[in-house]
Amino acid sequence: MTIVNASKSPNTVDIAIVGGGITGLAAAAALPREYRWALFESHSQLGGKVATQHEHVPHMGDFVLEKGPDCLVAAQAENILSLFDQLGLATHILPTTQRDLPVFVWHNSKAVPLPHNTHLSIPTQLASLWRCPLISLQGKLRLCVEPFLPSSLSLPQDSTATQQDESVGHFLQRRLGQQAVDNLAEPLLGNIFQLHPNQQSLLATLPHIHRAFIKHGSLLLGMRAQGRNHNKTKPEGFVTLRNGMGTWVDAWANTLGRDRLHTDTYVQSIHPLNLGGYRLQTQSGQQWHCRCVLFATPAKQAAHILQDLVPQTACCLQALPTTSSASVYMAFANKDLHAPKNGGQPLLLGGAGLLIPHRQARTINAITCVSRKFAHRAPPGYTLLRAAVGGWRNPTLLQQHNEQMICRQVLADLQRFLNTRAQPVLTRLFAWRHSIPQHPVGHLQRIQHITSSLPKGIFLAGSPYAGAGLPNCLAQGQQAAQQIKKHLEALQNG
Repeated sequence: MTIVNASKSPNTVDIAIVGGGITGLAAAAALPREYRWALFESHSQLGGKVATQHEHVPHMGDFVLEKGPDCLVAAQAENILSLFDQLGLATHILPTTQRDLPVFVWHNSKAVPLPHNTHLSIPTQLASLWRCPLISLQGKLRLCVEPFLPSSLSLPQDSTATQQDESVGHFLQRRLGQQAVDNLAEPLLGNIFQLHPNQQSLLATLPHIHRAFIKHGSLLLGMRAQGRNHNKTKPEGFVTLRNGMGTWVDAWANTLGRDRLHTDTYVQSIHPLNLGGYRLQTQSGQQWHCRCVLFATPAKQAAHILQDLVPQTACCLQALPTTSSASVYMAFANKDLHAPKNGGQPLLLGGAGLLIPHRQARTINAITCVSRKFAHRAPPGYTLLRAAVGGWRNPTLLQQHNEQMICRQVLADLQRFLNTRAQPVLTRLFAWRHSIPQHPVGHLQRIQHITSSLPKGIFLAGSPYAGAGLPNCLAQGQQAAQQIKKHLEALQNG
């Protein structure tokens, strides 16, 4: 925590970083050593949504609960895995308990596994899809003809293939058919990106899929080619850290130097200085002078700070859509989870989790079988589950119901899906209110308009702007550091 003495003269640095999440930390780490910088985080902990809570339950043992992201897709997170190695965390990396754990979809009142070799709801091997009951025979035939469809069917008639954005749902419907959207894409992508696929921006959220289609003229052929080109020597599947993702943040903060990381410090306003640069005012009255500022915060927080400096830009930031979501953890004794009909454990507990389609209209959107997915997450003899609730499907849930009511509804859903009457031995709810960014069609154009209206020396980076996901946030922080470096070099040479 920063100790404030308002009577002192302002502190002076080259760069102020507002926001201590992954993007802000990545920017700080990527700045040249000769620059003086300070990072300000309004909360007591760094890392943003990357946070781990360890729970010890007497007579049972220790549970590991992730408040935000619980793992990485190894093939898409090479930059983070490389960073883990630099931070001395390579030996802490934990893969899934077994490769290719099935993911289930609740379909016709039972858990049905997604086809193997499916990438973000897009099948790359039709043989596994052919055996999947999630798609009817007619739907499978529709999928199989995709490579023979003209590529012009993928985009609106008045757009160009490389420039015009469209929704993921419409793109997949044109290429793969409506069943693929309803039964494959919506349950998975709706949970990952917190928007119905028919609203989700293709260019902002799945640009690599769009590029693969443009290159090959076919979605299925493009994804199959990406699979062939994947380096088999690189790690695959999901990975996490043995003691939780928060281990990453702690190790990073120690490397950066905690004297420059100011937690419990809320930046209240920003004002230009007569001779160039900016003055930051914290809520406690402390002042900081800097030559440039990076905002790596939620968009609404950046809007509040920038409202006096650039009111119109602040209004645009305030208008960027967000939603609220929560994770509800429940742990059960394994002996209580036997299905009454056959005495065995429910099928879905043998996989990574369960996706519930929107049309099912349940409180739970998805379930992660945490202790099945990774070891060391629950004591022996216990199963730890994580239920995702709220989001775009039920954005007012966290406002309309208290924590106890939500947990009761989640338990009722879990008991239905597991066909059990078991009671949890541990229940915890972690909520993120109005802070989950959404990326609807046209998002990148809106962000371009916002960034082009920023004063010189003001930068934005993070999940609200150029896409979510931890690898993306890390890359955005590193790119922001390069932009800051160019800006300061231009000032020095000018």
